[in-house]
Amino acid sequence: MATAGRPASKGRAAAAASSFATTYALGQAAIAFLAGGSKGKVDLLRCRITGENKWNWDGRCNPYQVEHDELFKSIRSGKPINNGDYMAKSTMMAILARMTAYTGRTLTWEDGMNSQLDLSPSSYQWDADPPPAQVAIPGVTPFV
Repeated sequence: MATAGRPASKGRAAAAASSFATTYALGQAAIAFLAGGSKGKVDLLRCRITGENKWNWDGRCNPYQVEHDELFKSIRSGKPINNGDYMAKSTMMAILARMTAYTGRTLTWEDGMNSQLDLSPSSYQWDADPPPAQVAIPGVTPFV
């Protein structure tokens, strides 16, 4: 997997993508988003699936432009797209992943939803002290 300022080799990234989603750099120029499993891989920026059920998109392959086109079309038609539920669940999934990584525990969705963890600052004043720097240690950091 790529780290900040250091792109991964294509081979390492492709191997990493075989079981989970990853991002890797192709040289210094392009970023590709891959997700893969036991039957193939999807490359979201090239709009294709490789493996057992190959598929290629024949149309415009710029997901960012397509997203905007669909958004504007929905507004003009009076049927705005509302991704609020999807975005909230996606954000909660990221928070749950952070909780599992920091605590070293296997957690359920319900664990995350019932957590008392509060990541908000103690004060929203410009002159407030920053929160104390703490390093999470999996298996030691408690689940709150």
